[in-house]
Amino acid sequence: MKKYTLTNNGKEILVLKVPEGRHEVSYDQWCEAYKYLDLAQESKKDFDDGNIFEATQKSIESISRLVSSLSTGVTYEQLIKVPYSKINNIFILDFGWLSSEMPKKSFKVKGKTFKIPNFSEKSAGDFMDVMDLIKQINDLKNDADLGLTIAAIYFREGDYKQDVEAINERKEHLKKYAAMDVLFSAGFFFSNSLMSLEKSMLQHLELEVMEELEKLTSSLSGWGTILYLQALQKAEY
Repeated sequence: MKKYTLTNNGKEILVLKVPEGRHEVSYDQWCEAYKYLDLAQESKKDFDDGNIFEATQKSIESISRLVSSLSTGVTYEQLIKVPYSKINNIFILDFGWLSSEMPKKSFKVKGKTFKIPNFSEKSAGDFMDVMDLIKQINDLKNDADLGLTIAAIYFREGDYKQDVEAINERKEHLKKYAAMDVLFSAGFFFSNSLMSLEKSMLQHLELEVMEELEKLTSSLSGWGTILYLQALQKAEY
């Protein structure tokens, strides 16, 4: 984590720590930040429509929401009292990993090593694994932890086998100790594995599952720091 002390006119305001990658972001933090992705998209639409004031306002809020959601030691209500130029600088300098970080295939989570199976080989067992995963996720319509379920089924040792008890044990371990880089990677490779299936075989895949995969693999690239700078250039003062 990178530590910042934000000041205004030489007076200390607050101290916050910003993550240096998904490995320092919890699943709950990520879900909180993801809720405001639509806000940034709305600001872009306002800017394209010529509503500069509304676009600027929404882009400021979207970046402030992102920084406060993914950081520790600060709330949104505290952050919006800080000069926006400081918030914007933190976002530009310290959140580039949102779009540049690559998924990984091996993890060590609290003493346990997990590896994502190589679906690019498309063996019969791996194909069965994908289909079983789809079925289990569809059966978990009321489960709030679909991302953890994806990772728990993915991270197995040895060849494919259906072992619900082992899956639940991995899920509890990951829920307690894993960070967002684990879930991001699991969602990324699961999405890739789905691309190799026929569309007819995926027609019953629940919309909420696709939305969960989008959440896990999102770069949050819709956030409007560039939009904010463009809006400032057109704003009248």
